[in-house]
Amino acid sequence: MKMQWIAYLGIPLIQLSTCFQIAKIYRLKRVEGVSVVFWWMVLGGLICYQVFALANMIWPYIISNALGIWLTIWYLTLYYRYKRPYRRWR
Repeated sequence: MKMQWIAYLGIPLIQLSTCFQIAKIYRLKRVEGVSVVFWWMVLGGLICYQVFALANMIWPYIISNALGIWLTIWYLTLYYRYKRPYRRWR
């Protein structure tokens, strides 16, 4: 438990990466080049890790995963909101 401060330092660092992506999508209103499969896999991994963290009551991971799940859902919501319909060449 002596190294728990590293987890608290890592929480904002890892979550900021998603925040920057959300800000970019919100600003540009475009999602070209985004891999939605990747984000669904991230969400699945976060949910699994959250179950583990809750079962073991590891608070830094509970906080981080809860924030990560919320940000990933927000990201996916923006993705589907700003996704352009597929257009075929004529």
